[in-house]
Amino acid sequence: MRLPAQALTKIWRALPSLLAGLLAPMLPAAANAAGQSGEPLLAGMSFPAGFAAVLAIALLLVWGIVGRRSALARAQKLSARLDALSAGQARLCARFEDAKLPVLIVDRDLRCVLASRGMCELLGYGDATLAGLTLGDLLPKPEREAHAARFRAMLDEPGGDVTTASFAFLRRDGSTLVLELEVLPLADTLLMTSHENDGVPDEVAHQLALSEARYRGLFDGAGTAMLLIGPDRRVQRANATAAAMLGAEAWQLEGVLFERFIAEEDRARLVDYHRRRRDPAAEQPPRQFELRLLPADGVPRCGLASVVMLPDQGVAVLSVIDITERKAAEEGMRLAAAVYESTAEGVLITDPARRIVAVNRAFSRITGYAPEEVLGRQPSLLRSGRHEDDFYQNMWVSIEEEGFWQGEIWNRRKSGEVYPEWLTVSRVMNDVGEIQNFVGVFSDITQLKHSEARLHHLAHYDALTGLPNRVLLYNRLEHAISLADRHGNRVAVLFLDVDRFKNVNDSLGHPAGDALLITLARRLSSRVRKDDTLARVGGDEFVVVMEELDRPEQAAELAQDMIELVSQPLKLEGGEEVYIGASIGISLYPDNAQDSHGLIRNADAAMYQSKESGRNTFRYYSEELTRLARDRLELEARLRRGLERNELEVYYQPQVKAGDGALCGVEALVRWRSGGELIGPERFIPLAEDTGLVVPLGEWVLAEACRQLSRWRRHGLTGFNVSVNLSPRQFRQRDLVEKLQAMLVENALDGSLLELEITEGAITESPEEAVLCMQALKRLGVRLSIDDFGTGYSSLAYLKRFPIDKLKIDQSFVNGLGRPGDDREIASAIIAMGRNLGLTVLAEGVETPDQRDFLVDSGCDCFQGFLYAEAMPVADFERWLGDARPRSKPG
Repeated sequence: MRLPAQALTKIWRALPSLLAGLLAPMLPAAANAAGQSGEPLLAGMSFPAGFAAVLAIALLLVWGIVGRRSALARAQKLSARLDALSAGQARLCARFEDAKLPVLIVDRDLRCVLASRGMCELLGYGDATLAGLTLGDLLPKPEREAHAARFRAMLDEPGGDVTTASFAFLRRDGSTLVLELEVLPLADTLLMTSHENDGVPDEVAHQLALSEARYRGLFDGAGTAMLLIGPDRRVQRANATAAAMLGAEAWQLEGVLFERFIAEEDRARLVDYHRRRRDPAAEQPPRQFELRLLPADGVPRCGLASVVMLPDQGVAVLSVIDITERKAAEEGMRLAAAVYESTAEGVLITDPARRIVAVNRAFSRITGYAPEEVLGRQPSLLRSGRHEDDFYQNMWVSIEEEGFWQGEIWNRRKSGEVYPEWLTVSRVMNDVGEIQNFVGVFSDITQLKHSEARLHHLAHYDALTGLPNRVLLYNRLEHAISLADRHGNRVAVLFLDVDRFKNVNDSLGHPAGDALLITLARRLSSRVRKDDTLARVGGDEFVVVMEELDRPEQAAELAQDMIELVSQPLKLEGGEEVYIGASIGISLYPDNAQDSHGLIRNADAAMYQSKESGRNTFRYYSEELTRLARDRLELEARLRRGLERNELEVYYQPQVKAGDGALCGVEALVRWRSGGELIGPERFIPLAEDTGLVVPLGEWVLAEACRQLSRWRRHGLTGFNVSVNLSPRQFRQRDLVEKLQAMLVENALDGSLLELEITEGAITESPEEAVLCMQALKRLGVRLSIDDFGTGYSSLAYLKRFPIDKLKIDQSFVNGLGRPGDDREIASAIIAMGRNLGLTVLAEGVETPDQRDFLVDSGCDCFQGFLYAEAMPVADFERWLGDARPRSKPG
């Protein structure tokens, strides 16, 4: 690359006077001889520091026609020689400084080394020197850092190309002067020359400088990014806005291909655009177009670009407006429009006068109105008539004072259908704080209302019968109590429990039990008054709340009617006809309790009293029932602790043969000793049955009896078996057979040594399942007996199907055998039936000789009772067993 012709011309014009003044005084007469001898012309001469570079440049300019690279090489060699010279140093510096050509040399610290008179005058320093000043002192503050950085970058490229660029300089009087400089890096210095004032009058030059300064000020200060693009598509100049947009300094952009900062997908289009704008014959593209920029920070931006071609220069002015935020806003508007049209919520927009100006598709779908049917009209056309004027007035007051209103409202569709909606109305203000629009957003909540109604029904009503549940019962009872307080009357609570419902559920299945409850609920509902509440609170438990009761007897009358209704035969869908009963407890407000919980609790306690009184009846609550209920709870807690603390023990009561009184078996009976108190089985066995504790209690008794029987046999005590009672709950346990088998194996016992006593009620509740269970027990070799026979409803057909070995006549029949009556006939019939079926018959509760004698005469096989022995602990039984003869012999 050769030096610019303009720069060569300027320096070439100054060279005759410069070189003549500098070299003539120092050329010795020996120059001819030196030339003849071939010695270098400047051998032995001394030059000022830095002058070697000046002279080298001068020679470079002279030899510019040879080519910059060879001239530069020669200049560098010559500089090395000149650095050693010293003579005439001061004169050379003086002559250089007198030169009128504006020349400035700075070192690596950007400190002025030499400055010609022309440069000093140009910067307004006159006869003063610039030596010792730095470029920082000569550059305006706004451009100081940027220009200094560019000069340092040039110093880092010694031997680089000549750079032509404009720089703003600070004159001595504080004014700014823009100079077009040619800058050449050489070794550790920069040589700068300018053609300012080159044959141009001072006034003209000043005006040109002012004009150029104004142009540069407009270019550099423009709020639009501007770049000058040369014919080679490289950036010649960039203003500060462009530099900031692209994340670089302005000088760093110069010489760079402009498409480097353009997104790859837009580059080809931009290059084609630039080509077509430079070619007048080509079809001209639009002046403005969008492109995507790639700044140095890597965050893409959007720009709106336009290109203006400068005439006769091939230079294009590329201006770019950053429209990133505008594009984001447009995208936001597009998304908002999409949401507006696609949202499921209806949108209605009015002007400040509340005239509808826009609606979306969802509005038409929900209301049935097309946009053209509502535009310009008031939203009041949707009113349903369900709300008073005060409702709407309060709504608009909230909108005006708080800026919005939100709530549930009922509106009317075009079809006339009234529907609920959830509405939010907001006001929209303009820039000056005036109301511009009102925006209503609403959704149809019809389905939500239906769901709420369903959930409310599920939360407050029984799913099976449709009656109020416990939650709604308490709400209505609280309301009834409040009314009673105001009107001074009573409230009655009737707690009804279905008798023998479990038998139906277990024998016919849960679907049959559900059908029974549904039918029963209909029957009971037909009897209660309109203002009364009938609720289902449990599996087979119902509660009636009677409001505004005038007489306590009214509750008893309703209870009796309900018992009669329940006692009527019920025919199920499968054709089965079942018979049930009802036990009812009654409590009164304010007589028996002061709150709803107390009323229901006391009625429940009275219901249990009616069950204990024979079922199928009713009882009023009393304080005694409360005491009994508390005792029952305390006893249950003690029983649970007793099971954990091994407070239970097994007593044994002998069973003897009727013929000779010999021992034929023993019955294992549980006893409970708690804190030194012996608690009778009549107190805790029914409690254990009700609470389910009878299952672990019965398993413990069975296991303990097996262990004791095994110990007796190991000690030679044989000839009798042990019988153990199975409760109905225990008999229905699915793992009964497996557990019993494990006990027999663990104690090395033959099953025939064990007899299980099962109540008549347990096997008649579900006869088919009972037969299967009894057959499985018989396969273990276990003997089976029916306990308390005669108290249940066994038929002879069922009795023949059960694989039993013994019948036990209930003590209630044995008690009346000492006197003529029905008990004798029943006992005789049981004994005869047992003998006909090949079963052993045992009478329990034998306490007198008269009872014994009658049983012997009737053919009874075995006896058990106090006449022979009471139940005894193991040690006492073993002593009794050691007696050679029985306690009582037959008469």
